[in-house]
Amino acid sequence: MLYRLLFIAFLNLLLIFSNSLISQNDKNLATYWENPQKHRINSEQSKAYFHHYDNYKDALNNNWKKSPNLISLNGKWKFNWVRKPEERPRDFYKTDYIDSDWDEIDVPANWELKGYGIPIYTDVEYPFPSNPPYIPHDYNPVGSYRTKFLYLNKNLNKSFL
Repeated sequence: MLYRLLFIAFLNLLLIFSNSLISQNDKNLATYWENPQKHRINSEQSKAYFHHYDNYKDALNNNWKKSPNLISLNGKWKFNWVRKPEERPRDFYKTDYIDSDWDEIDVPANWELKGYGIPIYTDVEYPFPSNPPYIPHDYNPVGSYRTKFLYLNKNLNKSFL
């Protein structure tokens, strides 16, 4: 009988410990999204925007569209939409990630006008409680985008995928 009580007490402690781990992970996720110090993750450093020309004549004529250094990112991209940050795909940036079940969306575009989520047009009041830096956790849509492109630069003799 004593062993049975000890076993039940052990199971209860295990359950309490696992629940605290789950709530701690939820708290860490909330902290991640609600930390104003984290405004950029896994992104490149910002830089000034300039057109790159292939030769002096094109630069003088402001003919930047002829440059072999120009890549337009407009077009059809793979797109995944979820209702809240916790549901977002985690490793979708990896090259071996399978996105075959994702939808396609035009880029550039506004996903609400393409049927994802609810368009909100207001200058009177927020559509959710304003309590920065805390975000709503029940409905706070996240869109994830993926595309592939091949860039060949004759001058560099390299290809980027």
